[in-house]
Amino acid sequence: MEEKREDSRHFHDAWAFILYLILTTLTTCWMVSEMKEFPKYNEEALLPLLTINVGLMLVFLLVAYLGLRYTAKGFIFLANIVAPAIIFFISMLTLNPFVILFAGITFGVSLMFYFWYIKPALPLIAAMVETTAKILSLNLMGCTILLLGSVSLQVIQSFIFLRVLGNNDANIGVMSVLFILNSYWTFFNTIYFAQVVVSAIVVNHAKNGKESFRESFYIAFMALGSISFAGLIMAAINTAKLLLERERERNRERGSGNFINIILLCLLSIVGDLANLMNELVFPYLTLHGTKYTESIGKSYNLIEERGGVTLLSNAAIGKVIFFCFLFFVCFIACGNATVFWANPSFQSDELSYVTMSIVCAPLLTFVYSFLSMFSSGTLALIYSYLEFPDQVRSNEPELIEKIALFS
Repeated sequence: MEEKREDSRHFHDAWAFILYLILTTLTTCWMVSEMKEFPKYNEEALLPLLTINVGLMLVFLLVAYLGLRYTAKGFIFLANIVAPAIIFFISMLTLNPFVILFAGITFGVSLMFYFWYIKPALPLIAAMVETTAKILSLNLMGCTILLLGSVSLQVIQSFIFLRVLGNNDANIGVMSVLFILNSYWTFFNTIYFAQVVVSAIVVNHAKNGKESFRESFYIAFMALGSISFAGLIMAAINTAKLLLERERERNRERGSGNFINIILLCLLSIVGDLANLMNELVFPYLTLHGTKYTESIGKSYNLIEERGGVTLLSNAAIGKVIFFCFLFFVCFIACGNATVFWANPSFQSDELSYVTMSIVCAPLLTFVYSFLSMFSSGTLALIYSYLEFPDQVRSNEPELIEKIALFS
């Protein structure tokens, strides 16, 4: 029965994917005529910057994987207690009362949240993260190909975006707005597609005990309509934010007031964060059941509500791990780049060296963030699989059951 239901998946929300294809075709034709000159870079600085940054990235990825695979509890503790404490102590060195107050409040809230909410469920969350890391490592080749493809599309889209709209024209026409919308839409579609593939890899392993990247890719393909629906929501929000930001800059240059724009930007930021959180929780459920986007929203919410918020706790804990790991990586490669510039004084006086550094770092930062995000998607998919199909997960991951039985 289960295999029959998996084979009978339908292509839901097809209208969103068709609309995306139409918009992509339209804006691509317009984009070709609007291309600006490709940014120049320092060829001499390219190789040393590429070498140091790629080397640091590989070291970081290895450490991050080993940490999430074998010491997830430690990583969660570092992200929720140690990292906020370090930031608080660093803030005191600034002698700025507002910075100190903000960092202190953040540290206090993080401390209470960890001991009151996360720590009681830490064995469950850590076990889920470590098992997810194990499952993804069994699909290393497929996950690597997925990451490279996803990051390549995102980077290409970003460079096209900058080349077409890099002149920051004061007047933005209808086609420019549509191009911005399509660029964001492609960006989010790529991210969500990768998340669904990762979720499908974990679901297939947890339910069926088999590793099939092709089947996981098929599940994601059948979800392209729902992915496009979610991507459209995020694209519309971010397009509106970008247009408001430009309007705010023009008002500042003219000396006009910006109060309304600031309020609207704050509201859009809140709505965007909520929509992104909703999508993070919806896609694992959508992957598991093959339901359409709007149906998945309601049913995933009901599942979360019935199970005492374990899913939300896990998502919050992993989200902080991703944030601070990514922040550490940014500092890590910043130190590496500073070393390269210090060892080559000629780079410091050449503006193209900094452009080169940006060209090198952008895809690496995107790759690392996408790598870390896989663990969030995979962990939520594993939790949903256990909540919905405990018997099948028990037969395929018996070691996991001993650790999470108390939280069912």
